[in-house]
Amino acid sequence: MNKKLIVLSILVFTAAVMSLFVFNKEEKGIAEARALREQFLENSPFKETIKLSRAERKALSLPLRLIMSACGN
Repeated sequence: MNKKLIVLSILVFTAAVMSLFVFNKEEKGIAEARALREQFLENSPFKETIKLSRAERKALSLPLRLIMSACGN
């Protein structure tokens, strides 16, 4: 009986420690994804093309009509 209790407590402890590592890893992944998204937004080429006039857009072979729904408006 005492041996079973020791083995069971070791298994529970091991499972608890392993679960901490798994959940911590997921939080790091979320933080990395947020940082990567922020970097993409900072370096977005859309920031430059939105300022172009119709003639400049035509010269660069971009769509002439700017779709504002893509901006969230």
